[in-house]
Amino acid sequence: MITHENSIYHKTILFGRRSLSRLLLMPEGSLRRVSTVSGFVVAMLLWNHNAFSQSNRTILDQPIEQQRAVEKIIKLGGDWEAPSKTVLIGFDGDKFTNDTFALLSPLTDLRILFLDEIPADDKALEHCKELESIEEISITNCRFNGTGLKHLSKCKGLKTIRFTDTPINDEALEIISKFESLERLFIVNWDLPSKVTHLGVRKLSVLRKAKQISIDLTEMPSGFESDMRRLLPKCDVHIGKHIPEPKK
Repeated sequence: MITHENSIYHKTILFGRRSLSRLLLMPEGSLRRVSTVSGFVVAMLLWNHNAFSQSNRTILDQPIEQQRAVEKIIKLGGDWEAPSKTVLIGFDGDKFTNDTFALLSPLTDLRILFLDEIPADDKALEHCKELESIEEISITNCRFNGTGLKHLSKCKGLKTIRFTDTPINDEALEIISKFESLERLFIVNWDLPSKVTHLGVRKLSVLRKAKQISIDLTEMPSGFESDMRRLLPKCDVHIGKHIPEPKK
């Protein structure tokens, strides 16, 4: 039986334990790195749901197909959160290949998807075509270039996208610009050179609901960041070269 105690919330080792940072935008506009645990908690707060206040809940009220999918994900070393329905899944480790993503297909209530250091690539997201409830996706230290996000076109409520040390390109930014509901976009590379250009970033100017956009950009024309702030006056925009971790 799968119980709430098996979930991420009650594990001492959380999803993304090998990921040393999550990127968050501070009120004063500076960037900082925070622990995986803190990043997880903040992600949950942004989701603004009281699911994690419940304990000892099972997912036995879910269809058997969904139960079996979650059981397989857990056996592979993945993580989950399901106070009543499976709303969060974390893939972490070398067992999660493109084919493994087929396990997500029956989890139609999935809202948050975390991917960390897995061998899958953009093709894996083909299995997510019908997961219309996804609100947040976070990809860290993976081979995704971001073009697979086109398979999430039915996610009309997608609000947050995070890429960390993942080779996102301009084609991905064009796809991201079509998510009209997007509020937060973070693309940060601590260990990889940025592959996006100012031409790709400019396409994000159509994201009228955006509240936070932070993107590592190695080269850009003078005044480009100011131009983006003018185009997105209600958005906290930060674009530029890699910003080091603040000194203590």
